[in-house]
Amino acid sequence: MQQLSFSEQEGKWRAEGTEPLFLLEGQLPLPGWNMLEVASEQDVTGVVASLTLESVHRSVTVDLPLRVGKVTKRLVYVPFGVKRLTYSPMSVEGTFSLQHFRFVWLTPTFAHNRLLQRLANMHEHYRDLPLPEVMQSLKQQAASSQARPEVAADCA
Repeated sequence: MQQLSFSEQEGKWRAEGTEPLFLLEGQLPLPGWNMLEVASEQDVTGVVASLTLESVHRSVTVDLPLRVGKVTKRLVYVPFGVKRLTYSPMSVEGTFSLQHFRFVWLTPTFAHNRLLQRLANMHEHYRDLPLPEVMQSLKQQAASSQARPEVAADCA
């Protein structure tokens, strides 16, 4: 869509500004939880790509820090009514190639378990707790914040 051109090197693109953008065409991902998988090579390190899902009512942007030589995976919730997807492969000028880009639809149970496991592995409050205890704690916090709207405002 913008700030992109073919590179002189075969299979490579050139980002000509800080906001290069592809419009993704074809079949849109199914609504619900999806695993987004992206692999690319670029001549710049520390690159962050971003995906924007646009519907009539809102747009959601997901940032993807890319790792050299690895497939980056992110759980993404695709809302109903998404009409357009745009992908920014990097936020700086440079040359890149895109080796892998796909959405894999996930069952809600699988996605929720994956998110709970990530919390149990990474967050100091939930570290090493069994997944049912993580879920119970989250439900208690949600109920507490609904009872006290100022808590929900502080978290936003």
